[in-house]
Amino acid sequence: MHTKLYKSCPKKLQARQLTIIEPYRQLFHQRLPTNKQYWSLCSQQVNDNGSLLPDSELDQLLKSNLISQNQFHGVDREQHVIDLNQKYLPNCHWYNNDLYRAMCIKNLNPGIINIDTIEMPATGIILVAKIMDLLNHANIHEVLLTANFVLQTRHHKIQTDAINKAINSNMKFLQCFVAGNWQITSSKDYKYPGTGNSKTIMGSIILHRL
Repeated sequence: MHTKLYKSCPKKLQARQLTIIEPYRQLFHQRLPTNKQYWSLCSQQVNDNGSLLPDSELDQLLKSNLISQNQFHGVDREQHVIDLNQKYLPNCHWYNNDLYRAMCIKNLNPGIINIDTIEMPATGIILVAKIMDLLNHANIHEVLLTANFVLQTRHHKIQTDAINKAINSNMKFLQCFVAGNWQITSSKDYKYPGTGNSKTIMGSIILHRL
């Protein structure tokens, strides 16, 4: 089964640099400690011939020397995507699941979590709160959590402060935020090309726990 391959986008690369790589290095370490994990909603990271897709998430992380392959934990709901990634990148960890369920493991110890959703903030923040709660109960510290939300598509536009409204109206998020002594690192908007002539606007919230 063939999957539509990731198309390299300079703005997406910049967004990862600004919302994951640089904040982590500013807050914690130049490189993820060997006992720490990088978790992501991964999609397909290799082509059908097994080559790592240029400028894919994993490719960017490895080139930046932020992580090693064995620290990458990729989650996707499509079994064929996980099978292909597993076949050619066996040193990484792959899960055919949703992110929260995949992270319910005994040796969980993330240093970075990239929740790159295709959800609007009011819906996407529910998953963020669940993962924050999981990390609080597992007593995990020195962790950066970046969550991306859709703010605008060709047919739908919401207010630019939608992320702030979503977090302030979600009681679970607020409870976990206070209980775990989380901090908001920053929030950013970025654009990258959508289908046709449209522009998709994504918004990110970056959280960390010391």
